[in-house]
Amino acid sequence: MQSTLIPFEDYKRIHNVISSSLYSADLGVFNNCASFSIIASLLLKEHYSINAKPQAGLAGYIVGDEEEHNLMFAEYTEGKLSYSQENFHCWVEADGWIIDFMSPLFPHLLNQNYDGISCKAKMFQKEFTRMVSSPNDLKSFGDFFQFFDPTFTNEIVDIFFEYPINTDVAKACCNWYRKPPEKIKRCIDLFDRNNRPKKFTLKETSIKDSW
Repeated sequence: MQSTLIPFEDYKRIHNVISSSLYSADLGVFNNCASFSIIASLLLKEHYSINAKPQAGLAGYIVGDEEEHNLMFAEYTEGKLSYSQENFHCWVEADGWIIDFMSPLFPHLLNQNYDGISCKAKMFQKEFTRMVSSPNDLKSFGDFFQFFDPTFTNEIVDIFFEYPINTDVAKACCNWYRKPPEKIKRCIDLFDRNNRPKKFTLKETSIKDSW
């Protein structure tokens, strides 16, 4: 059985290139799941010939030892879980796999939700068939649920490409990226969101394991 769609080291480098670019361009990192997923999909297509697609909707993950230690990317509307452009999540679907390139940032988001609760930065890359059937089934560490809305996803992607800086950063990531073990430049020259020249420096997130 295939353990992952892409190797662990490749996942780490893709995450690091995207997060470093978003940070350097002053586009925000911790609440920018759309950029992670859209840019990662482009990278996977260009460098791996994988038919990767961003998907958006609501999502939930158990990231701690207790059922309550969950990250739910959604909102409640009339007592039901829903999503909007203010509260949603975005991930990558490719060949039956779900890959969340933002998951190494979950420790920061978990700490925002639960004071004093922490988790380690990990890779999220699982087969679609391992997803639980409903948010109510999120009970054990590693459980996940996602609801993909094609129309909503198209709206999120359209909004992303409305801004030239997003297109510039996406192109820069594709040009900057090199598949491991090939060496990669530690920095590149580009422009930030205010069109000022800036050096983009590759920052390494310590990712040790997988969800």
